[in-house]
Amino acid sequence: MAPANCDLRWTFGLLSYPWQRPFRASEHSIALLLIPLVATSLLALDGALAATPSPLRQPSIAATDLSINIKGMLQYRPTKPIGTWMLTSVNGSSTSYTLPNQPVDALSGQEIAPGRSTSLTCVLPNALTTKCFNISNAAIYLAASPTSPANNVTLRVLVMVLSLSNSSECNSQGGANVTQVKDAFLGPNGYADFFESCSYSKMVFDRQMLMVASTVIPCSTAIVNCNVDAIATAAKLQLLSDIQVASYSHFVYVLPNNLVTKCGWGGLGELPGTQSWFLPDTQGIFSKGTVMQEILHNFGLYHGWKDGVEYDDSSTAMGFGGSCPSAPELWRLGWATPLVLLNSSSFPLAIYEKFILPATYVGPTGVMVKIQPDWLGNQAYTKNMYLALRAKAAGDRDLLDQFNGKLNIHELNRFFDNRFLPGGDPKVSLTGALDPGSSITRFDYKLHLLVGVFDKTTSTIILTVCRFVTGPNECIFPSSPRPLSPKIPLPSPPNPASPRPPSPQSLLLSSPPNPPRPRPRSPPSPFSPPKPHAIELGSSFTEFAGPNVGSNKSFRDPQAMAIWVNAGASSGASTLIAATFTTTITIAGQATQGPPKPLYLDIMVDDIAHVFVNGANITTVKWGWRWSGDYTNRPIKINLPVGTSTLSLRVQNTGGPARVAAYLSSSDGNTVLTRTNSMWTYTIDAQDAPCAIELGSSFTEFAGPNVGSNKSFRDPQAMAIWVNAGASSYASTVTAATFTTTITIAGQATQALLDIMVDDIADVFINGANITTVKWGWRWSGDYTNRPIKINLPVGTSTLSLRVQNTGGPARVAAYLSSSDGNTVLTRTNSAWTYTVG
Repeated sequence: MAPANCDLRWTFGLLSYPWQRPFRASEHSIALLLIPLVATSLLALDGALAATPSPLRQPSIAATDLSINIKGMLQYRPTKPIGTWMLTSVNGSSTSYTLPNQPVDALSGQEIAPGRSTSLTCVLPNALTTKCFNISNAAIYLAASPTSPANNVTLRVLVMVLSLSNSSECNSQGGANVTQVKDAFLGPNGYADFFESCSYSKMVFDRQMLMVASTVIPCSTAIVNCNVDAIATAAKLQLLSDIQVASYSHFVYVLPNNLVTKCGWGGLGELPGTQSWFLPDTQGIFSKGTVMQEILHNFGLYHGWKDGVEYDDSSTAMGFGGSCPSAPELWRLGWATPLVLLNSSSFPLAIYEKFILPATYVGPTGVMVKIQPDWLGNQAYTKNMYLALRAKAAGDRDLLDQFNGKLNIHELNRFFDNRFLPGGDPKVSLTGALDPGSSITRFDYKLHLLVGVFDKTTSTIILTVCRFVTGPNECIFPSSPRPLSPKIPLPSPPNPASPRPPSPQSLLLSSPPNPPRPRPRSPPSPFSPPKPHAIELGSSFTEFAGPNVGSNKSFRDPQAMAIWVNAGASSGASTLIAATFTTTITIAGQATQGPPKPLYLDIMVDDIAHVFVNGANITTVKWGWRWSGDYTNRPIKINLPVGTSTLSLRVQNTGGPARVAAYLSSSDGNTVLTRTNSMWTYTIDAQDAPCAIELGSSFTEFAGPNVGSNKSFRDPQAMAIWVNAGASSYASTVTAATFTTTITIAGQATQALLDIMVDDIADVFINGANITTVKWGWRWSGDYTNRPIKINLPVGTSTLSLRVQNTGGPARVAAYLSSSDGNTVLTRTNSAWTYTVG
């Protein structure tokens, strides 16, 4: 079996290993002396910011030495005090070679990171060993995959519970209880549940396939000295013949008893790889945090840090916690996405921005705020910051109190975080956990953070953030007059997963006056209020998963967000309105001879999108993700003049979910000019539907015991409406009329109350979903007992529709929607409502 390349999760025994934790020792009632050591950093920085390693002293090569060229996957085992580097699956075989040091790319001078496909020249003392004593000519021979290997994974796990039989070298030794190990994986709140909950079902165990096998191996000196390669090889040799090793994706070895002194760790996992080893105790196989950490090492995830100390983040299984990964770890695994990405192009200077942030367990979308502080300048901008609310629920049921209901702050190396490529340790570090009601000024990031009340009912917290130049006294709230600011160059965003999308170089984004709607119902007012911002539903790769979407597919930008006018549209949305999403693109430069180079728009839409540039309709497209031939009319070629242009997408939903994702790239595909996200604004229209006819005040049209200023229905400004005049006397019973309006909610989701009178039956719809049906309401005192109707409105613009059926005689409807306390009317029936018939 190939030697493993592993990362360690340290445990406790009567040892003097680094990274031991006092609270771990207390679990065993052992007083331990901590001996702190300095860990070697394995950061492989990009470009000029990455220091070239000092040249290593090259050993002399004798004439009898053997020089061979090999290639395979680079792995790392950070054993102490000096780590071990390996090249595995050499030349397509199961053989692995031990390397004397981390390979350095011969061309770039940069250290090669674990997980990269590497070729090199290995010098061996003889043909009987696989331990290179010198290496040279190292190079990466295969481009790294930018997609997360931990997303949508089914783990087929073979667990080998080991014990030792007598041999000439050593005595027999027992091991863990097989039933207890199996229960730890498959029992209630076991590891299978833990992984599924933390990953939002994106990494699951195949419960039927999972095998826990008792395996007796002959005792040997190598095994009792904790040679994990010897243990793995011996275990697989002793498996029963009916166990097909090739059927499994991952292999877990539960070590025999009494190896803690020699091993010195509770768990060990290949980084990256498919194997992990565990002690048979509560620091090893019976610790869910240890098991998650080692298996996630297999997928390239490193340890959690705190205050410069590896393992010291107790908020995550990747440190010393027994809870789900932290926010940046969830992002790197591809399990969760941010609520918003803040950088100098999306985050106004000196203006407080307010967000309603749900706890991470609620995920997977919109559960963190990711900050790229590029306003610090290229030299000072070295780390990204993540803000996330943690709460004790679901996979975080065992979250420590010091993190529960608090805003957790993490930071990590921005060169690794701004891409999904294999790299060194990004050092995901916990820097604080803020209590509700607290605030902090981070001068190193030029940020002021205000933490609101933790709502236990909704598991949300209000987060207010401002960036400043010298201090937080510069910051004002949006209600205050906002000073004008000059245009600033757009910094390079994170590289998306493809040869197309990446960083704008000569472009400026700005916020000029709102562009005209492509199909206006009436001329816009020059003093109209600012348009609302689009709601991000999730990454385009998740929302539009299909044969045309992916890093090497037609639509290849994972940072293009699927957007709509309200949350929840991935499940369903109204078909009665169209939404027009708009952004601006500023092309800097001067007019030149000849035609400008075209730009290319890639777009996925559910269901139909009309594309407008500077108010002109240039094309219409449908769908794009559903089958391989669904994308043949894209990308769309667009010509933009020098200056500021508007790009608008008018989207119609024909049924079910509604969303759109798009990105505009340069002619060579190397620069993304803009991509859909929450910075786009939107307007809505009723698709040319006519306006309702007002028949009169609800107090007149529905006079009765439940209508009046002190009665159940108390809004005289709510008008009785229908599709034609005279309906108070008589209306047709052949067709139904659907009346529609919209309500925009800013800040956080809210509950509202709908009061309604109808002649005769009304089906009530929110965002296309039927929530209830009511009749009449004004005729006798007991006719109103099922009202007001409670309605939950998400952030963004929602549609409220009343589908009314007349069973005979007059026909009309009157309604008003008020805040949960009844003090504010959000909307009421009048001639501004539109209708459709049928």
